[in-house]
Amino acid sequence: MQTNTQGGRTRTAIVSLDVEPDYPPYLGDSHMGVQIALPGILDLLKTEQVPANVFMLAQLCSAYPSLPKEIADEGFNLGCHAKQHGLLCLSEFETQLREINESTRILQEASGRKMTVFRAPDFSVNGDTLRCLEMASYSIDSSVLPGRTMKSLHGYAYDFRGAPTSPYHASLEDVAKRGDSHVLEMPATENPLNREAPIGGGYLNTQGVDKAVEAVLLADASPIVLVLHPWEFVDLFARFPTLPRWTKKGCKDNLPALSEFLGILKAKGYEFSTLDEMGRTF
Repeated sequence: MQTNTQGGRTRTAIVSLDVEPDYPPYLGDSHMGVQIALPGILDLLKTEQVPANVFMLAQLCSAYPSLPKEIADEGFNLGCHAKQHGLLCLSEFETQLREINESTRILQEASGRKMTVFRAPDFSVNGDTLRCLEMASYSIDSSVLPGRTMKSLHGYAYDFRGAPTSPYHASLEDVAKRGDSHVLEMPATENPLNREAPIGGGYLNTQGVDKAVEAVLLADASPIVLVLHPWEFVDLFARFPTLPRWTKKGCKDNLPALSEFLGILKAKGYEFSTLDEMGRTF
């Protein structure tokens, strides 16, 4: 695929979609995003001819056994989002290996496709995660969000400050540094207007299309990896008013804004690709 350049910078954007229960851990048993928003998002992407990586949590297969195959049959690149939505990097190596192997098996059996691309829930990757992915024959991970930190009871669960913003092979000792992992890290893009967060649906809904476009243009990353969640495109606050206040504006039926956002990026010279396709160039 050829990509446009401006000022020597490749202008490529990748849409990634994390399919999971609504706003974990607040609403782990609600699936409004999957039931209501996901079909519309996928239809929009097909209409706009925008490819996408769709990371699915394997636990959803019990409630939606045909969904992985439906997503893959529609031409989207299905990836693994682990089995359940917890901080994977806080688990010991053997526990991570069991979860990754089990979630991989579930999604491969349900979709009929081999899993080669992975994203840990809440960007919770560490060196053990990459070791497990190597053993499970994954080729690409997209779990690092440069600049993001997550604290735990014993310090940082992860600390991605200073991580490369473009694809790299990570160190198994510190995934925020370059090293010799066989798995290619394709980092999500940090929002320069909302540090430690990705450029995604929540920001698009709260700040509007123009600000979301500005965030892409200002981002120091190539390619730009957007992170969307179906639950961001459902009015969760109306049904669950005890949710954090940001969800009142951050989660809403707003697919026209997503369509406008993608259209403006195209007009500004961005071409859309997938993690898999871009990974073949590294």
